[in-house]
Amino acid sequence: MSETSVPKIAFIFDDRLSHDRKVVFSRVITILKAKFNFEILPTTLTEKDLLDHLKTREYSMVLLPWHKYLSWKKVESHFGSLRMQGPAVAGYFADSVLPFEIAQIPPFNRLLLLDFYRLDQFEIEMILGALSQADKKSGFAGIFPKNTPIYFADWFDHDGTNTRCIDAAMGSTLLASSQWSSRSESIRHAFTSLWSLCFMDHRSFQTHTPRAFLEMGEHQKRLAVKLVFESTELTLKNVMEYLWPNADHRNPSFTELTKHCDFLRVQFFPEQHLLEMTLFFLPEAPVLRYPGEIRGFWVEPLKIKFLKSAEEEQFTKRIAVARTTGAKVNDQLQEVLERLRALHAQIKPPGAEERVVLDQHLSNILFLVGEIEKKVVDKKKAA
Repeated sequence: MSETSVPKIAFIFDDRLSHDRKVVFSRVITILKAKFNFEILPTTLTEKDLLDHLKTREYSMVLLPWHKYLSWKKVESHFGSLRMQGPAVAGYFADSVLPFEIAQIPPFNRLLLLDFYRLDQFEIEMILGALSQADKKSGFAGIFPKNTPIYFADWFDHDGTNTRCIDAAMGSTLLASSQWSSRSESIRHAFTSLWSLCFMDHRSFQTHTPRAFLEMGEHQKRLAVKLVFESTELTLKNVMEYLWPNADHRNPSFTELTKHCDFLRVQFFPEQHLLEMTLFFLPEAPVLRYPGEIRGFWVEPLKIKFLKSAEEEQFTKRIAVARTTGAKVNDQLQEVLERLRALHAQIKPPGAEERVVLDQHLSNILFLVGEIEKKVVDKKKAA
């Protein structure tokens, strides 16, 4: 691949690292330079120097040490603070960082904090490759090769009354493998958080209209789970606030997501109030091995044209997540109905001392019989 075809990245080395960390991190950068068109800028550059430099250069991305990224607020403005496409400005950390070490959330319209400490070379390459090309920022195009098997499912409005969609995903061939059995509890917690976010502003009941699109894939033992859904209550601003590590007012669902996945990417499409949330689970499980430390996350607004739907054409192997069939549901409802009827027939007329208690039980049974009869009729009509 020629140098001109590789995304050009402006990079400033973190001069606050310890000697040992500088040695290790230098090796990582050497490897990345072979994959990307890195331009190493002097560590002595001030924010004004960098802004002057950017007037004469074009980059796909600017990578800054996390403390400079958070304090150099004019760099974001240089590219357009309200932009939904174009170059990315990101902060990175190459050493352990704890929440109390960072400042309050900056007044940005996107937040990109990349983990160059706990993630390995493959994951860093994957993130940089996806981040530096507009058509790979969303979906799985920048994450998996084209022939990757992708498991998919639609979540409907009626799934908001139960979690059977989570059970179906957890029961898929992908997640049932021994590779992920040790993290099944974390993955289920993450699914539950996605489910809560998806149905938090549940307003309608449209049985035949999918409310969300779920996709899952794995490559080199890295798992990615993506959910695309519409929300009128989640805004870009409060998503960033919920994810900010030292915030006092965190959303419980986002807190669970950050507790159980190793890297989180949130793409926000304001034109249609859509969110694409992608959760990464990595072999080394940094979220479990190093609890309490800051991990990377990526929150960015994008134009709707960059949204990759559940029908992503670049993936030819799509495998549906098995759901309970309509016929099976009908059989189950019919079985419960018959058992309730039999139970009702066995109850003898109560004596005076039992009437108060049993009247309520009889009323409940009759109510259940009536509701299940309605369900059976509705299911037969739908079939």
